[in-house]
Amino acid sequence: PKPGEAALKFRVAMVGPRGERFEALFKPRQRGYDDWATEVAVCRLALHLGVRVAPCHERWVPREVLQGALARLPKAHRRRLRWGRGGKAIFGFFRLWAPTFRQRLGRRVATRRLLLQLARGLRVRNRSAVLGSRLHRRFADLLVLDFLVHNNDRRRNLGTLRDGKALLLYPIDFGDGLTATPRRKVLCRELLRASALFNRRLLTRIRALDDRLLERLFRVAELGALVPAVQRKLLLAQRRALLAHVRWAQKRFGAEVLF
Repeated sequence: PKPGEAALKFRVAMVGPRGERFEALFKPRQRGYDDWATEVAVCRLALHLGVRVAPCHERWVPREVLQGALARLPKAHRRRLRWGRGGKAIFGFFRLWAPTFRQRLGRRVATRRLLLQLARGLRVRNRSAVLGSRLHRRFADLLVLDFLVHNNDRRRNLGTLRDGKALLLYPIDFGDGLTATPRRKVLCRELLRASALFNRRLLTRIRALDDRLLERLFRVAELGALVPAVQRKLLLAQRRALLAHVRWAQKRFGAEVLF
């Protein structure tokens, strides 16, 4: 980044367990920037709930692995990094870098208007079409996850990959989640309120969430809590609002709002 910008991010080459090579975006632990922590927390939550997001991982990276990149950074940038393990490694978040990712839904840019249009299509009258579309089913789950963590950055961080002839929904960047106080007029709330089709299994897992479980999910052994306790409480408040909306939808449209 330029001097004064908020964060350091790296595009890194990686080798998988079978020798496969790929690239990833790496967000390391650093001062004045909690994005790496909320990314880890939300991806852990998504994995627990069964919501499909872009492949992500967390790990400690030895200092020597980053030596080449660090040597090219100004000292002011290097001082932002928060090293652990005696200064020998840094903790961070990786997300798969997808070369075919396009910040579009098909040919259309993911504007607020388009997202609201898609959310309004998640209704019982369209149930068969939604269930027949992997993209629309995953979009329904994504709206629920974004609402739970109060992520309002979706229209700038949603796109698709081409999977044969089909489009695969590819949400990225949950770093703005678990950082804000919920407000009435926000996009994640509008999208949820516009929708009325919900994944039954996802809702069952959401009902089982409690503060103790979230505290375990949102903790790194050597670093402690990834997000403050107040954000766990806000997530549980969002859960209550979500389940109230589901009950309203069931009363208004019937049992078929669950799939």
